[in-house]
Amino acid sequence: IKQRFGRIDLLFANAGVAYFAPVTDVTEDFFDSMTNINQRGLFFTIQKALPLLGRGSSVVINTSVVNEIGMPTASVYSATKAAARNFARGLAAELAPQGIRVNAVAPGPIETPIYGKTGMPADAMNDFAQGIVSQVPLQRFGQASEIASAVAFLGSDDASFITGVELPVDGGMTQV
Repeated sequence: IKQRFGRIDLLFANAGVAYFAPVTDVTEDFFDSMTNINQRGLFFTIQKALPLLGRGSSVVINTSVVNEIGMPTASVYSATKAAARNFARGLAAELAPQGIRVNAVAPGPIETPIYGKTGMPADAMNDFAQGIVSQVPLQRFGQASEIASAVAFLGSDDASFITGVELPVDGGMTQV
């Protein structure tokens, strides 16, 4: 990136996994795997990118609406996304003097391949999806392009006086 572009204007820290299990079924490996990817991976991605970020750059962290709501079988996932939310707050405060803005997007249910990787049986996944959609005022799953638009906004000059916020992109799930 440095050789080709010289700097990063917008870093979208988006990698993550979502596994669901009742508290009685959570193992240390399950816990460590999700924490390593969703927290550790996120934090060190941003840290390693810092030399390429400068005044006017923006970091957007992908959190989730689950850091605002209680969801059965999602306690570990929710905790990792709450940590991501707090990284956004702490890093926003720390990097503001360098002119780097840090914000977060909190997707609601978005139609992505992540749902096929939850480890849930297909019938349980279908029931889960139906239950989720029933909680969304717009009555649908969102699209990845809708998250991309929110990230592009937060990284743009139109958001030049916004830092430390978490923007829900959830069809009203956490707001209505």
